[in-house]
Amino acid sequence: MQDNVDRASNHRPADLIGPSFQKSTNRNCPNHQEDDVDLEALVNDMNSSFESLYSTCSSVQSESVPLLQHNGQVHVHRDHHRSSPMPPHPHTSPSDLQPSPTSPKQRLRRSQPMHILAVRRLQEEEQQLRTSSLPAIPNPFPELSSSPVLSPGSLPPCQPSGTYIIKIFSEDGMGKVVEIPADMTARDLCQLLVSKSHCVDDNSWVLVEHHPLLGLERCLEDHELVVQVQASMTSEGRFLFRKNYAKYEFFRNPLNFFPEHMIAWCQETNGAIPPSQLLQNLLNSSSCPEIQGFLYVKEMGRKSWKKLYVFLRRSGLYFSTKGTSKEPRHLQLLADLEDSNVFTVTTGKKLHSAPTDYEFCIKPNKRTELKELRMLCTEDEQSRTSWMTAFRLFKYGIVLYQNYKIPQQRKTLSHFSTPVRSVSENSLVAMDFSGRIGRVIDNPLEAQSAAMEEGNAWRKRSQRMNILGSPSPLHHCLLSSVIHRTQLWFHGRITREESHRMIHQQGQVDGLFLLRDSQSNPKAFVLTLCHHQKIKHFQILPCEEDGQIFFSLDDGSTKFTDLIQLVEFYQLNRGVLPCKLKHPCTLTEGEEDPTTLCPTICKMDATEFRRRGKEMVDLIADYLENIEQRPVYPDVEPGYLRSLIPEEAPEEPDTYEDVVKDIERVIMPGVTHWHSPYFYAYFPTANSFPAMLADMLSGAIGCIGFSWAASPACTELETVMMDWLGKMLKLPEDFIAGTHGQGGGVIQGTASEATLVALLAARSRAVRMILASDPQRPETDITSKLVAYSSDQAHCSVERAGMIAGVRMKKIPTEQSDKYAVQGETLRRMIQEDKAAGLIPFYFCATLGTTPSCAFDHITELGPICKPLLNGIEFADSFNFNPHKWLLVNFDCSTMWVRKRSDLIGAFKMDPLYLKHDHQESGLVTDYRHWQIPLGRRFRSLKMWFVFRMYGLKGLQDYIRKHVELAKEFESLVRADHRFEISADVVLGLVCFRLKGSNEVNETLLKRINNSRKIHLVPCQLSGQFVLRFAICARTTESRHVREAWRLITQLAKEVMQELPH
Repeated sequence: MQDNVDRASNHRPADLIGPSFQKSTNRNCPNHQEDDVDLEALVNDMNSSFESLYSTCSSVQSESVPLLQHNGQVHVHRDHHRSSPMPPHPHTSPSDLQPSPTSPKQRLRRSQPMHILAVRRLQEEEQQLRTSSLPAIPNPFPELSSSPVLSPGSLPPCQPSGTYIIKIFSEDGMGKVVEIPADMTARDLCQLLVSKSHCVDDNSWVLVEHHPLLGLERCLEDHELVVQVQASMTSEGRFLFRKNYAKYEFFRNPLNFFPEHMIAWCQETNGAIPPSQLLQNLLNSSSCPEIQGFLYVKEMGRKSWKKLYVFLRRSGLYFSTKGTSKEPRHLQLLADLEDSNVFTVTTGKKLHSAPTDYEFCIKPNKRTELKELRMLCTEDEQSRTSWMTAFRLFKYGIVLYQNYKIPQQRKTLSHFSTPVRSVSENSLVAMDFSGRIGRVIDNPLEAQSAAMEEGNAWRKRSQRMNILGSPSPLHHCLLSSVIHRTQLWFHGRITREESHRMIHQQGQVDGLFLLRDSQSNPKAFVLTLCHHQKIKHFQILPCEEDGQIFFSLDDGSTKFTDLIQLVEFYQLNRGVLPCKLKHPCTLTEGEEDPTTLCPTICKMDATEFRRRGKEMVDLIADYLENIEQRPVYPDVEPGYLRSLIPEEAPEEPDTYEDVVKDIERVIMPGVTHWHSPYFYAYFPTANSFPAMLADMLSGAIGCIGFSWAASPACTELETVMMDWLGKMLKLPEDFIAGTHGQGGGVIQGTASEATLVALLAARSRAVRMILASDPQRPETDITSKLVAYSSDQAHCSVERAGMIAGVRMKKIPTEQSDKYAVQGETLRRMIQEDKAAGLIPFYFCATLGTTPSCAFDHITELGPICKPLLNGIEFADSFNFNPHKWLLVNFDCSTMWVRKRSDLIGAFKMDPLYLKHDHQESGLVTDYRHWQIPLGRRFRSLKMWFVFRMYGLKGLQDYIRKHVELAKEFESLVRADHRFEISADVVLGLVCFRLKGSNEVNETLLKRINNSRKIHLVPCQLSGQFVLRFAICARTTESRHVREAWRLITQLAKEVMQELPH
């Protein structure tokens, strides 16, 4: 990469603050009290001041020699005839360089960081440079003053050399990596990016230091060294490349920035300094007035804010402990300007509970934590802009003005800049309707009159003509309706909020504008315009005339054939707008957005996804934080949703805002809030923030992990997570894939899938075993005699698995006296009877925690009975449970282990050519498509990985124990009330209870409970009795929620009992 960096040797302050700079402008302002200031004369006077500055400093020519570094060499231009290469050296003296005289423009071609001398020496030199024409403005509190701060862009004597890698991001998240020298400034890097990105170089591009976690950002000053800034940033910080028209707006309109009440003129002047000298005084360290006013200040380490009267001086930011008093004993330092910068806070109201949306902060130039930031807040945007501008002026002073002037002087000299069409506004006559006078029509009434007189001839002449001399149909129906979509100022289907964000990011200067599609009228457009730091919206309506569509901002008084003509007109004529269109708010990456060329494509690019993703995270967090305020059970009738949405899908894409609005209107009324602390139905479904984050990542990766080759990480992480969980559960080593056994684990979608897979694998193995001993026996005869067993308390998915597999499933009866667990003797008797009847027992499904009562079948008693039928394998051949119930892993995640993986693979293996890969026969990898019914599978193990790592085994244990304790607490409440009874032993987190009496009474009680919509329960049937189940489900359930639920149950039970006939 060609290097184009200029360096500035050490400057004395006298080189930067010349005598003529402080000269009074009284010749332009005869009366000091005059309100109207000639800004052009002011700027011209400052320009002449700089010309005088460099003309008086011609004796120090060697201090402003530009060094152009090319290909690792430094060429020192001694004269225009010759140049000799020299190695760069930080201590090269000016006398060694011996340059030829250079003009001020040459000296200002690059940013010139300066070294600040010691305080006393600086004050002495500035005192010598002061002139009598400008009244002296001494600081009334010299003990609080100091010299101007060393600019972060200033090069220390031992500055590191070499090249550095910098990554620059655009607003859509796309990054560019550039290699830059250590002394490259922010301005030169922007010029490089402008060139590489083919942007329009209008001197408005900036480099932004962005801290997304802190919610901070600021525009780098042009003279700052990018490498030094990056060294002070945290790992999450990044550089953004975007436009900002307001960076130097103060120098264009200095008197509009600071209201009179913010400027504290010194007592000696008695208010005699005219406003026209405000700019000079703010840039001069010896005459700089202090800025004062009220600010909200956040207390360090706390969330509270205080409204304080604050003073900004060269030495720092102070607040008064006694009202608005300026006495030194009442002043305390809030923040020091040295080695710090001012940042805009983009998330203040939500992150810091700021009193307004207009927050900014002072951040030290180091890797800063949130607690080290000095948070400040103003009442409005103009005040925030004024304070931040004052901070920059006090910190950088004259260097800031140099930064403003240099781009204008070097426009034709920069190697990076792209050609820009330079046309004076007054030379444009496109909107002079008569075409006879070369001037701009500023008066809207005159423009309207001219348009009517000409009969819109200028529009008619712009139409395309076909070979027959008639208007081409393509022009109206195609070109005029889409040509604006190629313009940088058109942004398609963005929302009003998005347009506000873009205008704010690019400076909120007068005349900053963009066009977008209207959200309320699909045939209209909206002009979004900034004026006086307020954003206004003007609807552009289509109107038809003689079969042709025109566009108008003023109800048809002035019409245009397309939006480009409309924009060009209002760039030259204010018309009905508050100001002319001056600065197009373009796409921040400087390139055309491809989605605007086809409006039917959903415009969810990376930029919007970032923004919407944050909004969705906020929506989710707010939902879960406030979930207990919602009725736990919905109050809707079947079919409620169909009437709330259209009968057909939309032809054109809807906006994100429209979709989000419909969540609360359409979806939430019909949601049963499973994660409410008042939800006690069914069994828990896990929910945790780490699992949700993992689900987001899984969705983004979006792999279909049917084999190792399809996504190695998906397969291997699942294997390891299943081993982690198996060890946590103390499973036999035969089930752990990482051992020398033949087993392993797999994540299924639900327990129903796992049960079906296990049943099909058992059926396949049973058929193979019988055929091995009797090859002539028909397979249909074998399957017709197979019989499987399960408890009558088992989940209905077990019975459904038998139906799908085509085998008979027999339920083993249980008794309350046996705690609803299958007894070994009962199972042995049923097997013997079935074998005597010619049936073939092949499968038994034991349940550890049945759905109705959480009963545990006695595996140690049942295992030996099944042992002869399992070909010598002791006890269980497979095991399944759901982490998505109690291990904080969001649905779906059902884990299944097998002792012998060949049983699964043999039952389901299919190997078409398009699924084969090089490693499948190596024995080193697992292809999980052979372990399940579906082919595709999600990256579910990510959720387990996130949860296990972020909770740890101890955290999971504490969570489960808390739920068990809450269940025991509810059990004690039930036993203490003589009207109720416990129907089954309380195991883990489930309590089965009922109101003493008939089933009808309990049915009535349950209906009353659920109709209240304050809590939600479901029933079960135990020994013919209607029983209520109270399961601790939600992660956020606390003791107070359990007690509130019990108070409601007892209150409703009292009402039901009172209604019973006596």
